[in-house]
Amino acid sequence: MKLLDKIYNPQVIRSKSGREYYFDNLKFILIFLVVLGHFVELSMYNSNNAKIIWTFLYSFHMPLFVFISGYFAKNAVKNKNINRGIIFLLIYLLMKIVMHIVDKCCGLNPNLNLSTVNSVQWYVFALGAWYLISILLKNINQKYLFVFSIILALIIGFDKNIGDTFCISRILVFYPFFLLGLNTNKEPLMNIVKNKRIRIVSIFYLVILILLFILFADELNLLKPIFLGKSAYNSLKNSIEPWGVCFRAGWYIIATITGISVMSIIPKGKTIVTKLGQRTISVYFYHAIIFRVCSKLEISFRVYQEILLAIIVVLIFSTKLFATPLEKILKINLFDKKEERMKIDIKNVVNIVFTFMIILIMGGVLLCGIIRESINI
Repeated sequence: MKLLDKIYNPQVIRSKSGREYYFDNLKFILIFLVVLGHFVELSMYNSNNAKIIWTFLYSFHMPLFVFISGYFAKNAVKNKNINRGIIFLLIYLLMKIVMHIVDKCCGLNPNLNLSTVNSVQWYVFALGAWYLISILLKNINQKYLFVFSIILALIIGFDKNIGDTFCISRILVFYPFFLLGLNTNKEPLMNIVKNKRIRIVSIFYLVILILLFILFADELNLLKPIFLGKSAYNSLKNSIEPWGVCFRAGWYIIATITGISVMSIIPKGKTIVTKLGQRTISVYFYHAIIFRVCSKLEISFRVYQEILLAIIVVLIFSTKLFATPLEKILKINLFDKKEERMKIDIKNVVNIVFTFMIILIMGGVLLCGIIRESINI
């Protein structure tokens, strides 16, 4: 009991710099789930355990990740800081180029199509879009905008031509979660996640939910297009296609409840992973390279190996060595605030290009090592 009290009711809840330990713990858990979700996908069609893990994770982890992203976008949207949105779009461009190089190294002959936003890099593109859209719609009543975003997300599923072009479907489908985070105040949120009764109920809820995903893995995996959010309802199996809009609406509810449940069991004090939770963008960036190589070379592992690989990848790429280049990019201000009008700061453009070069070199070295090891195997 004393241990639980120390975890969920710590005396110190933030660092000297003001960062709250809780959110860094949460971000570490979320980025680990994202990485694990990608790696188990490699063996999902050959392993029932991988299918169970993938289906369960994708039922809630991306909505929760988007919610937290929206929660921390408050200041940028409030101050109409378009810089952050543009930076994420530039990171997408960098990831797109790196993935193109990876495909070339894997012996493929891909076309570099910037309008086709798929695979892992879709999230940073969507994140940039959500920032810019939210700034543009800042003065609209947020309650009405939230309801409209849900309605639009439900309707867009009927468009059979929707797909990976500028990931419009995913931007619209996940935007309600971003808006929810953007308009969630800290005090009521913390009151919920710190509530002991809610935490107890959440534990029972998650156990039951996991059991359901184990028992009905094949049936729930049919909802893959719903969880991914990138396809129209006609991508569902014929027998359930007419119910696509109902499944998406139900998923919004389940993902929200599951998200709250997961948030309620996250430790509130400082842990061994708290520091690493501050560097999620670097993990997201670099793990995409490894996942791409494994996917294109059709390298798969056993489930326990994929879990172990996810742990190693998260621990390595959340270190300062790998995080620094991405952190430099995020801190770059493309616009000169000293000018009354928005003017591109040439010095910072040079800085960002230089940083991109550093990342490309690091990524190239890493990629060569992975390919060499895979050939030896």
